[in-house]
Amino acid sequence: MSPSERPLAAPVAHFDGRSAAARSVSLVLVQAPDGLRLRILDSSSGQLIGEHAADRLDWPEHQRHGPRLLHLPDGGQLHCHQGAAWDRWALQRPGGRPWIERLQQSWRATALALLACVLALGLMHALGLPLLARGVLVLLPESVDASIGQATLAEIDQHWCEPSRLPDTTAQRLGEALTRAQQQRADQGGPAPVPVQVRLCRSREQAELGPNALALPGGTILVTDALVELLHDREDVLLGVLAHEAGHVRHRHGMRLLVQATLLGAASSVLFGDFGSLAGQIPLLLGQLAYSREAEREADDEAIVLLRAAGLSPAVMVTLFERLAGPDGTGRDNAPPIALASHPADAERIARFQQAADAR
Repeated sequence: MSPSERPLAAPVAHFDGRSAAARSVSLVLVQAPDGLRLRILDSSSGQLIGEHAADRLDWPEHQRHGPRLLHLPDGGQLHCHQGAAWDRWALQRPGGRPWIERLQQSWRATALALLACVLALGLMHALGLPLLARGVLVLLPESVDASIGQATLAEIDQHWCEPSRLPDTTAQRLGEALTRAQQQRADQGGPAPVPVQVRLCRSREQAELGPNALALPGGTILVTDALVELLHDREDVLLGVLAHEAGHVRHRHGMRLLVQATLLGAASSVLFGDFGSLAGQIPLLLGQLAYSREAEREADDEAIVLLRAAGLSPAVMVTLFERLAGPDGTGRDNAPPIALASHPADAERIARFQQAADAR
């Protein structure tokens, strides 16, 4: 056998694609003038059965176990049960193993690819999804906010709240104070007031909402009796709370959260099915979502501007955080994540209000 011939030292079975009978053959790689050729020879007689250009064949991947199966252009197949011998022989082809095959079978490459996928998904969730949600939100009429807000309110009334025991005039007085502050801001060149409705409620015993407030899509601001009682002597702080929640309404933060969650849910439904339950879970979904730090900053900025418009210092919000952190400020663990008491009163937010007061 000439140096240009490279035989496979392993038995091979040839199936011609026309019958189920296997034929024992020998395989040889031959360097011909027009390139590397695969010759198939009968093992007994040495008769040439077929010949193919090696670079036109779909060679089986290198594997640790299992036979090697090579499909031929004429419909035939070659089977070799000595995988290691086949792989050593096949490496004599120009170029050896394809780079993509080497990457697929490298644990380092697999780990890097997995890490890259995780990073890409993280970036899409952190940056791409919020941007996409903002774009979708522009197309949604505000009447959708009101419908979802009413559905969410019904869920809250059923599971978390019962009618307030405070005088009816309390909600009216708080709502009028917020309306005045918004109008004063508008008179000073700010945007038009955002329509809101202040509603008081009492936490159900099993819900333990504690001193809390939350804004729903459509403009309803829920305030618990416990929060009004906690701040019974500080209506300026209550105004700051309402201004903060009005910021969530103005920027449609609740709807933005829903759009993001719905986009994720829709993507999951595409992958796993179950579109049917997606729409019906929207009111429940809102009660399980939390505002981003960006949304909290925007709502805090609204509180700062409205407090200033009302002639009050933004520093009054520090009192809110101090009282929520005290022995009377209980119940935040069971509150919906979008509720006021679930927002982190971290040093950054407190410093933001203090700096706003100092800059006045």
